[in-house]
Amino acid sequence: MKFLDDFINGLHYTIGISTPPPDKVRTAALIWIVSMLIIIGIIALLLLYVF
Repeated sequence: MKFLDDFINGLHYTIGISTPPPDKVRTAALIWIVSMLIIIGIIALLLLYVF
């Protein structure tokens, strides 16, 4: 859990937004992971469409 907490804090500090409270770290991690998967999926689909 410490790694996950440090990872989420690092992401939030990097882009300059406030960090979630300790009880919301898992939710924030899930949102980050799902968002990244969606973005990567859309980029892959666009690349397939273009090439």
